[in-house]
Amino acid sequence: MVQLGLTPWRDASELLVVREQFYPSGPAGNEDRRNTAELRHAVNLVNVWKLRGHIPHAVESTALLVDAILHHDVEKNSVFDVRAVYSTAFARFVTGYCDTQQGRAFKMSMFDMAEELNMPAHFVDMRHEITHSHLPTLQRLQLVTGEALTWLWDVYWSTLDRPKHSATDEDESRKAMPTDVDALREEFRAVLKTYVRERRTELKKNPMTKHINNACEAPSKRCLELCGNRAEALQVLVTVLVDDKLIIPSDKTLGSSMTGAFLVWNGLFTVLALRLDSFLEALVLHLVNRLIGPSDFNADEDALQEAMYKWVSNMLLFPRLATTFRNLKTSVIETCILNPDVWTLRLAEELIHYSDKDFRGQWLPALEACKLASGDSEDEQMADVDRSVHVTSVAGNGGGDSTEEAAVTDASKGQFPPSDSLAKHTRPGWHLWPGFWLPTPIGVLPDSVYPDRRLG
Repeated sequence: MVQLGLTPWRDASELLVVREQFYPSGPAGNEDRRNTAELRHAVNLVNVWKLRGHIPHAVESTALLVDAILHHDVEKNSVFDVRAVYSTAFARFVTGYCDTQQGRAFKMSMFDMAEELNMPAHFVDMRHEITHSHLPTLQRLQLVTGEALTWLWDVYWSTLDRPKHSATDEDESRKAMPTDVDALREEFRAVLKTYVRERRTELKKNPMTKHINNACEAPSKRCLELCGNRAEALQVLVTVLVDDKLIIPSDKTLGSSMTGAFLVWNGLFTVLALRLDSFLEALVLHLVNRLIGPSDFNADEDALQEAMYKWVSNMLLFPRLATTFRNLKTSVIETCILNPDVWTLRLAEELIHYSDKDFRGQWLPALEACKLASGDSEDEQMADVDRSVHVTSVAGNGGGDSTEEAAVTDASKGQFPPSDSLAKHTRPGWHLWPGFWLPTPIGVLPDSVYPDRRLG
């Protein structure tokens, strides 16, 4: 069925003409875009289109960036004026893609959104520098503007020549996978709740099965069928797991253990991580997004925030994942430092502390600077959290636990106690790893034993 729509340009050929004026040599640098009548005409035409109605953000951003290049004349304009024009155009370009165009119940951080759009992370860094610090130098602004125009060519302008999908192709894709989000969410919820019941029954019947998960085969297969290769379906799965609190114990209180939840879910997550490339990354990023989002309580009283912090720590602090998803860990730490509170700072410090020496040397100064910038309020929050955890453990154990008391003592000295997974891992003697784990071929040494023999 033909779908009609209004566009501010007369026809597709007019848009292509503007593209040729913006990119006279294709996705080239800025040298071919200086002070030409065609460029000025293209910018003015985009302004006319804006008066007619909504235009794609890529078109508006291209016009703003090109207009900044046209203003680059230090004989007529001061250097500060030129820097200001470049900065405004670039900041609006990044903000439009990574913030204002989000249509989610819970907003992602700009770094997460940029990663989803395959936008270079330093674009977001530059935007934050423009907004919250001094204006970058003129040379840096010129360079990043050229990179932005190249990125816009790749993601928008170069796609105008690609053939559109036919109605037959769309019908086939609809037959292959349902597109009703509500129905998909309900099916994911039913599959996952069934898995939880079967896994709990399995653990009750035979406690030795805590490291052998026979209940995950059928639900993992069904989840893979529902996800297929669709990013939106994967996002629905992650939303059901986190936003519906399926992975959060119903009786979760501040300071209570998450080991039971890890035993229930780690087997299924392992299978999905091995068979679905983006699952683990999507789950971690969604958890971090919720962790930095608004809470129903204060950060120092919110057991849900603590549970999400422990889940991220559980998944990012085991040897195989630490090397395979190093960039993911870096992104999480960046987000935590840019959104400091009691749980994000604790998560960042834990991820940095249990990393290799080079990684610690790279990130510890940034973390310490963030703590200093946050002032005493975060320290007071952390102390309140630690006191709450201590009171909870004493009430639950009828007299306290020496291990938990030691953890609180360490926290009062500025050292965060490890999460549930690491607490057992640091005890002396032989033990089974309680956290997230991916199988390793027989004979391959764990990365934590010989860091110089990391797997690729």
